[in-house]
Amino acid sequence: MKNIIRVQNQFYILADSSLADEKRRVLKHAYTLGIFDQRGDICPLGFEHHGLFFEETRFLSRYRLLLEEKSPLLLSSHIKKGNDFLIVHLSNPDFTDQDNKWPRGTIHLVRTMMVWDGSLLEDVRVFNYGQRPVSFHLGVEFEADYSDIFEMRGIQRLKRGERLPTQSNAGEVILGYRGLDGVVRQTQFLYPKSFLYDCEGRVAGDFVLEPKEELKLELKFNCLMDSKGPAALDCPQVGAMLCESTEEFRYQSCHIETSNHQFNGWINQSRDDLHMLLTETPQGLYPFAGIPWFNTVFGR
Repeated sequence: MKNIIRVQNQFYILADSSLADEKRRVLKHAYTLGIFDQRGDICPLGFEHHGLFFEETRFLSRYRLLLEEKSPLLLSSHIKKGNDFLIVHLSNPDFTDQDNKWPRGTIHLVRTMMVWDGSLLEDVRVFNYGQRPVSFHLGVEFEADYSDIFEMRGIQRLKRGERLPTQSNAGEVILGYRGLDGVVRQTQFLYPKSFLYDCEGRVAGDFVLEPKEELKLELKFNCLMDSKGPAALDCPQVGAMLCESTEEFRYQSCHIETSNHQFNGWINQSRDDLHMLLTETPQGLYPFAGIPWFNTVFGR
């Protein structure tokens, strides 16, 4: 068995994947909906319709963070109270390359993800918990198919729009699609200049971390309609606005408290879920439904 090695008369099973089950994670703000796996990735395969959706179109159909060309091991994944942030803790698997042997758990990655008004923002922290410097390759794969919500539910379209040439500059890649309705939809990917756009649908960079050193990166995807997109906001700004919005909703909501902590938790989570469903429309706040299959006005 090639996944079992012997080290000083002890047998050790190499870990190159997580045994955790694949459950989806959902973030929503207004007309923006993000559906991810537990790692925070958007995967095009399987039965789950992952993606970044805006105005009923999928602007991001694949999004993967890779460490040394592999998916990191999942440690934990949860939506923070208030449904505002997806927080994922990851670690490196065992690497068998003779020139760069790392024990499992040497590198710790923390992904903090949020959506806001047509944007997906991610704060990535990488820590070196080893006793020596580590050099590593970090990559991001991305793709946009611009499928609409009806295609996601299995309806076959007789004709689709036109894919536009990819535009790339330092720290920016723009994917594009002109629909049959004449609207040009674009996905703008903004990334640190320490990354290089090395091929179609991929940016990557090489880094070195000293023991106990931390690397901070910010990634952002904007959904553009006829070149019009969201405001230029970073993770701290969006995070503060999300927390402020949640606190304001809680302040204005009816409060129920009992002697049963589990019941209180259920009530509070239900309130936060309702807050996530509410969407500002020209007619005022209205609950949207269908999540995570689609994001549309609720009603019969």
